[in-house]
Formats: sequence, structure tokens, C-alpha cells
Amino acid sequence: MTTLAKLLLALFILELLRPCQTLPARGGNNLALSYTRDALLALHAGGALPLPDLPEDIRPTAPRRRLRRRGRRGGVQQRLRRRGNRPPLPSMILSNVRSLKKKMDELRINATACYEYPFEQVPLSRRTVTRRIEDIAHNLELQLQRDVASFDFFSLALDESCDVRDTAQLLVFVRGITPDFKITEELAAMRSMKGTTTGSDLFTEVNACMDTLGLKWDRLAGVTTDGCPNLTGKNVGLLKRMQDKVTEIDADQKLVFLHCIIHQHVLCKSVLKINHVIDVVTKIVNFIRSRALNHRQFVALLEEHETEHSDIGYHTAVRWLSLGKVLKRVWDLKAEIREFCEKKGKDIPELSDEDWVADFAFAVDVTALMNELNTKLQGKGLFVHEMHSLVKAFMRKMQFLSSQLESNTLTHMQTLKEVTPSADRLRRYSSMLGALHGEFSRRFEDLRTIEDEMHMISSPFTCSVDNAASDVQLELIDLQSDAVLAEHFKSGSLLDFYSSLKEENFPNMRRHAQKMLVLFGSTYICEQTFSMMKFTKSRYRSSLTDDHLSAVLRISTSDIQPDFDALVKAQQRLDFSH
Repeated sequence: MTTLAKLLLALFILELLRPCQTLPARGGNNLALSYTRDALLALHAGGALPLPDLPEDIRPTAPRRRLRRRGRRGGVQQRLRRRGNRPPLPSMILSNVRSLKKKMDELRINATACYEYPFEQVPLSRRTVTRRIEDIAHNLELQLQRDVASFDFFSLALDESCDVRDTAQLLVFVRGITPDFKITEELAAMRSMKGTTTGSDLFTEVNACMDTLGLKWDRLAGVTTDGCPNLTGKNVGLLKRMQDKVTEIDADQKLVFLHCIIHQHVLCKSVLKINHVIDVVTKIVNFIRSRALNHRQFVALLEEHETEHSDIGYHTAVRWLSLGKVLKRVWDLKAEIREFCEKKGKDIPELSDEDWVADFAFAVDVTALMNELNTKLQGKGLFVHEMHSLVKAFMRKMQFLSSQLESNTLTHMQTLKEVTPSADRLRRYSSMLGALHGEFSRRFEDLRTIEDEMHMISSPFTCSVDNAASDVQLELIDLQSDAVLAEHFKSGSLLDFYSSLKEENFPNMRRHAQKMLVLFGSTYICEQTFSMMKFTKSRYRSSLTDDHLSAVLRISTSDIQPDFDALVKAQQRLDFSH
């Protein structure tokens, strides 16, 4: 180390060891400067503050002029030097003092809002929300178990589908009826199946579900499925095993097995043979929608023409009403579609073919009628005889329209009337409607086996006594001879009428009515719940457990009101940690 470096080091050490100068005050203590809130606000606003009572030997001195330091603290030191004897106060403290009144006002407003809307303002952790869902679902299940004990008869609706994680989920819905004809329709269970889904596996899950709820096999009236082979197999299917189980308990008990009416209705479209129309329509829609530029230009063309429809949608085979809606939309926009395809140089020769356009118009009318029937069959709480009446009405319509087309009458075919097809085409359409009627008759054979009993329950005063079961024939004669009961049947609902029948006078009539009114006509409620499942357990929430998914679906589909008083009472514990 050189001599100059040693000298500089020594000077630096002496400078550090020099004692700090303080301001002497009266009494020998250091001077403490204090200001009020108003003085601090005035200081922040740039005003002048009165100097404190300083000793005479202390005079404010002007700061020495030095070069401004560069860096984070350079500007701060310069501002502190310019203020002389004023104490250095961080701007953060001043801003806090200035906004104190404003913060107190915000706290007062928040406290008022929390008082008026307590539940909306209470923050809940994700674990708390999970526990609340579990508690509510468990409470609903306990209430369902109490209701099940009072069922005279019940039926099941079964359907199976896979979630986003490819786990097979079996939905079991139960519809039960009490002695006073009160019907309860609830989700019995959602059973997750990780392995195979054979008839034996499904029967094991259904049996466990019935044991959990306390459902008795001898009170089971019927089962409704979507017709899958593992459900309806004649030898090892679920229904065969359920019938064997019931036969072991009561050899005379016969279950009513129904195929979902809506599912069969959708399958009947295959006999129409309109694939040549559907393929061209699908090609047109894909040409417009698959390319972003084409789609934007087509939408702009529709806006320019001020059409009724603003866009065109895809056809999805799994959606029941999709085909009819797409065909109708393309038919309404066929002029704009032809113009757009000409601008784009896309040749669609079928749009200029009169025979194809006539087939297109026929397909639009028929699918519209089938969509109308499908919409009527949808819904929760429909009785099987009501759905069967809708199907029979549709079959009569097909016969009537078929005869009209043979006579060249297009009164009820509004779309087909616009193109005036040839006589040969009309005869062909008439035969297609006849084939559709035959397909409906073939697929709904399971309903034909209980048609007489459904007619007796829905119209007891007009049905034939000869077609009724032997154990209710005498009771049916007494019922049809009672004028008071006839008036009550006309004025009230079906459930109210049968609940008013005395047990000692009409025991068999009441029992037959309970068995028919408790049947599921379709698995619509299962399909609706699967839609909820797809939305709840999506690819963004795929880690949702099976138990939590079951709890969410139970709460979403239940008509039972949770016992919130009991739930709140159970949570009134002082030492409960999250």
C-alpha cells in the first residue's frame, strides 16, 4: 500500500470516529420536534411552519452546495437539504395522514354494507365451501332415506356415461309413491365405475345403491333404460339379473322394463332415407363455418340483406333437435347461400336440382314434426301414459299425412307446398311416412304390453271392463257407477282422484294406479344430469373427485329443501378450525 493510500485511509477512519453533533435543548436533553396533524398537512401542501423554540446560539444555516448524487437516494437528499431545519418526514407518512379520514369513511361504508348484506360479504375459503356442499348433500340424502321408508312402490331410471376423465358414471334415479299418492323423484346415487361395465358390474352397483337408501326389491315396479346391451341383455344383462332377484323374493312379481321413449323416437329417423339431403346440407354448412373468412363474409351478407337469421349453425348428431333446426335454417337462407357460393366460385349443383330441393323441403317438414314431438316428450315428472298418448297422436298424424300426400294434398306440409313436387315424388313421400309409422309401431312394442292398464288408469270411466285385470274388474264397475267420483275425476288431477279413493273399497284399483303412475317413461332426467356433469367436471376442473361430483349433482337435481336449521345448529362450535 502506498503512502497516499495509507493517508486517505487514516482520514476516513478519523471521520467515522468523529462524534455526531446534536441540538442541545433546555435541561440538557436533545431537542424533540413535534407537530400537530394540521401542521403536517400544511407541510405537505407546501406551506410554512413556525419554527420551534430553539436556543439563541442555534441559527439555521444554508446547506452547502454539492453536486447532486445520482442514484435512488440522490433526489431525496437534495430535497431534505433545501428544507433547512424542518424535520425530514417521509412522504408516505404524510399521505397516510392525509387519507386517514377517507380510509375511515371507507371502513364505515363497508361495515354498513356488511350489516345490510351479511351473507354476500362473508368470505369463505375453498375448504369451507367444500364442507358446506358435503353437509348439504348428506342432509338431502338423509331426508331421501326417510322418504323412501314410506314408499309403497318405486321405479328406477338408469343410464351410464363417461366423464372427462373417462370414468364410467352410472346414474340411478328413483321415483316413489306414498299411500297418499305423493310422488318423489330424486337422484338415488351416482356410482363411479373404474373397471368394466358389464351387466354383473352394473347389478352390483344398483344393489349397493338400493341397500344404502333402504329400497326393498319387492316394492320395485319397473326399470327404464336407454337400451344399451349391457343393460338389456337377455342372458346376462342388468335387467335379466334384476328380474331374477325379484323372482327369488316373489315368484309372481313381474317387473315392467321400458326403453326410453325419447331415445326410440330419435332412432326412428333412420327409416326416412334422407341422407342425400343431410350430406349436402352438412357440406354447405362446413364450407361456410370451417373457414373464418367465409364465415365473416357470410354473416356480413346476411346483415346486408337484413334476413331473419343472423348466422348458420353446425349439425350435431348427439343433439336431439339439431338436425331439424339446421335443415330449417338452411332452407330459410337458401337464396343467400346460393348467392354466397356463386361469389366464392363454389358449385352446389343440388341447389338447382328440383327433385333434390323437393326432397329437402320434405325433410324440413318431417323433421319439424319430429322435433315438435321430441320437445313435448321432454320434461321432468311426466307419466308414461301421457308420453304414450303423444306417441300415438304422432303415429296417427303420420297416417293422415301419408293419405293426404297420396291424394296430392299439401295442406299441412307448408315447406313442401312451396316447390310443388311431382306426383311420383308425392307417392314416394307417402310411402316414407308409412315406413316411419311402421317403425314407431315396431319400436314401441314394450308400451303395447301395458297399454290396456295405462288406459284403465288414465281413463277409468271410459275403459272396457273386459280388458281390465281380473282383480280390479268388480272395483272398476263400482267406480264407473259412482257419479260423485266421476265429477271428482273431471275436476281434479289424477293423483288427487286416486288418493281420494278409500282403501277399503278400492284396494286393487289404488295398487294398480300406484304401479303405473310411478313408472319412468324416459331417461330424460338422466340425460339432463349428464349435461350438468359435463359442465361441472370439465377439462378445467377434471380433478374433481367422484364423491364431490356426486354431491354437486345431488344438490343440483334435488327438489327436497335442505334442513338449514339443522345444518346451522351442527356448525355452532367454538373451536372449529379450517
